[in-house]
Amino acid sequence: AAGALTIQSCNSTGIDLQNTSRPSFDGVDVIGCGGAAFINILWSAFAGFTDIQATGNTGGNYMKVNSLTVGSAVEVYKHNYPGGAIVVETNVNVNVGNSLTFGPGVVLKFRSNYAVSVLGALNFLGTAADPIVLTNWTDDDFGGDTNQDGPSAGVVGAWSAVNYNAPNAFCKVENLLIRYCGSFGNTAFVANSALVSLQSIRVEHVYAGGFQLNAIYDEVDNLVVHAAGGFGIRIHIVPLILRHATVQGCGGVGIEFTGAALGQIRSSISWGNSGGNYAGV
Repeated sequence: AAGALTIQSCNSTGIDLQNTSRPSFDGVDVIGCGGAAFINILWSAFAGFTDIQATGNTGGNYMKVNSLTVGSAVEVYKHNYPGGAIVVETNVNVNVGNSLTFGPGVVLKFRSNYAVSVLGALNFLGTAADPIVLTNWTDDDFGGDTNQDGPSAGVVGAWSAVNYNAPNAFCKVENLLIRYCGSFGNTAFVANSALVSLQSIRVEHVYAGGFQLNAIYDEVDNLVVHAAGGFGIRIHIVPLILRHATVQGCGGVGIEFTGAALGQIRSSISWGNSGGNYAGV
């Protein structure tokens, strides 16, 4: 279907794609429904939506994803969804042969102990002015009051982590903000592959560690960790150049080289960390 569509005052969900449909809509208004505006949306379905509006829906003015299916060459941009954020009620598993890219300003809000795991290709392509945000669904600072409970902050450790386990394609991560994760003591961001490029990533208010870098592509620039419950940046790579890093207010060591890791820290600062500011450097 194509063209303007208005769904108004229904008793339950506005649009339910049942994790199967991929319609194309240019102009959709979901108004005053009893449930959420959109549910059971495949990642690959977002590209079919433009000019989407949702207001006054009792269950929330958002699109909800709860399918493990990703697909190939999938791209999601902030004009593809309403309500300021996408609600995620599933693990995001980017498997071999899958490709998922998020554009500037996309906000993902996780409802429970879900993780992002990468064996295929996952790109976060934010900008300095419009970063991508991964956070807890009670966090009103980004994407607004998604759960419609009035003013609220996120909950530390509310969701799991981002894990680049062993991607089989090059992945770029730039201008990404990660908040309120670390459930079950998981490190917020783990990189285990030389196919992953990291630039300008901030981790804050997480339950456990910030970054665990076991393998990475080239130099790493502008990592920031604030208020992690564990270490800030832990490095287990030979060699690594870490530039313009900032680590502050963590419960463990700020910047730590472990095992046989060797490298250089340039133009970086680590201070006010309970376990010490540097170790193995």
